[in-house]
Amino acid sequence: MLNLRLERISLDRLPGMNRLYLDLCARPEMRGRLLGDPGWDLAALRERAGLVDRPVRAFSDLVRLNAGLGPECDASLEQLRRRGAVCVVTGQQAGLLGGPAYTLLKALTVVSLVRALRAEGIPSAGIFWVASEDHDAAEVCETALFAPGAGLRRLRVDAGGEVPWPVARRRFGADIETVIEQAASILPAGTHAETVLGWVRECYRPGAGWAASFR
Repeated sequence: MLNLRLERISLDRLPGMNRLYLDLCARPEMRGRLLGDPGWDLAALRERAGLVDRPVRAFSDLVRLNAGLGPECDASLEQLRRRGAVCVVTGQQAGLLGGPAYTLLKALTVVSLVRALRAEGIPSAGIFWVASEDHDAAEVCETALFAPGAGLRRLRVDAGGEVPWPVARRRFGADIETVIEQAASILPAGTHAETVLGWVRECYRPGAGWAASFR
């Protein structure tokens, strides 16, 4: 059994945080002036959705990129065909093996908000923007997993060469198989372990694109 101690850390204690970002998080009135943002709770989202009276402008691009990916995705595209439809948007860099845990938290938060809006009768869909034009390969070529009894273990693939290709143009070499086996040895056995590893092996393989695998 794992014993974990949870502690909430203020954003301003973290190194390198942008002052504008900290102010936007801490001061709702500043968000309102700069972003026209009435708030981040469900009531505020419902109010914002009520102001929308036109189709989603980028609908054709969303269809081109996402049609046929699965029934839930197709259902979301159908939602966006309706007048007054809204998008709840989040995103993240294409991190190795899905990136840090908060990437999943972002995605699940959007799913929860979309479900709540639909329950209110508001046509809506979630959009996860993969920041694949990022050139910082050194930042996304590694990840960390918690190994029971051993703390964090870092896993890394070769960032490759001196040319600063965007992540969208990078492909995995043979070392991705080593990384996956390392991950398999770290993850504890459980009901869903083999299912998750099966998804990982299906998506992350030699020759596959970094961004495509993340997606």
